[in-house]
Amino acid sequence: MNRRLSAKCFVVITLLFTVHLANGMALAGTITFVDLTDTITLSDDTGRTSGFSCIDESCVVTITGPTGTNAEVGQFITLQWAEPGTNILSDEFCIGLFGCTFVPTGTATITFSSDNEAGSLGTCTGSLTPCGVENGSVQTALTISWYHQVGSAFTLLETDSIGFQSDIEAVPELASALLLFAGLGVVAMVKRRVRS
Repeated sequence: MNRRLSAKCFVVITLLFTVHLANGMALAGTITFVDLTDTITLSDDTGRTSGFSCIDESCVVTITGPTGTNAEVGQFITLQWAEPGTNILSDEFCIGLFGCTFVPTGTATITFSSDNEAGSLGTCTGSLTPCGVENGSVQTALTISWYHQVGSAFTLLETDSIGFQSDIEAVPELASALLLFAGLGVVAMVKRRVRS
């Protein structure tokens, strides 16, 4: 009898936990600034972006929360990105939820800036978040969670990831450079010996 009760309790607790998880789950969308050529493009699978425009290497887009949104929370992962092996700023994000541009509740304005020549954005300050290092793959800079609030109760509607993919400067590998210099040294020694 004790085993039966334990099994029933286990099933009930499992069902309650599953319903709780399903209730709190929200589909995630992804917005990516693609900076692999001279023209920055936007990849968006949310269908909720508008006003995408670029001037030189700085682009702005507005994202609207899903239907029913009346509160949002931005979580910064990294807002400044440096070239590999340096502290030279290569890419930078600014989000309208936090002072770049005022936006009404239920939307967020995101600005992505990329250097048009090395050092044009300055150096990493790490003022809000630590500086990241770009690696050429799609990297997430921040997430925005969209909520429906009634009184003090919040229901998560969706969480969107905002990221970028940027080309990286080719940096010669130290071992290759040393091998090249060693080879040139050997050639110079052989030439010197031939002359003598």
